[in-house]
Amino acid sequence: MSERFRRIQRENEHAEQQSPYNFCDRWCERCMVERQKRCSLYLDELDGNLTNIAEGREPDDPKGFAAKDERKLALLHNTFALPSGSGKDAEEYKKKQNARKAWIAGHELSGCAGRYGKETHAFLRAQYHSEKDVPPHLHLHIDTVAWYHILIYVKSKRALARIYDDLQEEDREEAGICDAVAQFAVCKKGVAASLEAFKNILAESPELVPAIMPLVSLLYSVEREIALIENSL
Repeated sequence: MSERFRRIQRENEHAEQQSPYNFCDRWCERCMVERQKRCSLYLDELDGNLTNIAEGREPDDPKGFAAKDERKLALLHNTFALPSGSGKDAEEYKKKQNARKAWIAGHELSGCAGRYGKETHAFLRAQYHSEKDVPPHLHLHIDTVAWYHILIYVKSKRALARIYDDLQEEDREEAGICDAVAQFAVCKKGVAASLEAFKNILAESPELVPAIMPLVSLLYSVEREIALIENSL
């Protein structure tokens, strides 16, 4: 582990106190109360739920979140809009973005995480068509696998985007790479939770070994690829 990586971890520990939503897996129901109180993402969702209840709607009705969502979309548009000016500037921007996407798509981590997401989705659909197909004592474990199988892919791609940007920077600013390490931490948490969930599922349903072991192998591949990147920082 390099000194740079240790420094990034220290910076992330400090940043997590201010913005825990940048370091989480978005599973608010499982989050510690102490962290929920510091998380603007959780508090915004709670506010939307309470607004809906007060106005006689279901807690998760989109109407309760509309105003905040519009403001967030406007901020994203302003942050990530194509550069103004000549068409040449826009074309250069698109060229750089396409190179970035191609690098991410070609990375081994993206391939492993993508395959895991697709194959796990197929497994869940084949074995558990609906809620009634899930044995009560396996609900938590199936929910865990279902929650993380896409999140691991999304978070790994976000981290790879930051890694790519870091490689292009001459001065190598730390903000982007700190975010990459934070997203990798979420991925590793998802991998560990999913492996434990599969272990519990197999204890109850050993006949699923042929279907589950390839997924377990992909999870270990994701974990290995993340370790290789972190060791290179």
